Amino acid sequence: MLMRLIPLDLIINTELGKIVVSKLIESDHEMTKIDDQTGDLITCKVQSMQLPEELGAVNHIFCDKTGTLTKNELVFRGISISGNLS
Repeated sequence: MLMRLIPLDLIINTELGKIVVSKLIESDHEMTKIDDQTGDLITCKVQSMQLPEELGAVNHIFCDKTGTLTKNELVFRGISISGNLS
């Protein structure tokens, strides 16, 4: 039903845009690292064509530099709602 409402070239252009953005993500030099054990270069691999759309929906990034999440021990310290610390 939607195929009659949405032109085919619009669908093709959005899919090609997803492919281009995915290739740009894969070729980004800041998204590579060197494996400590083998010394091989590890590059970013896009495994979903929906990745550019999903990256636009990210609101929060949680970083675990202390190892608390890997030990399954997370202590709630506080929350800030609209600039008010609780």
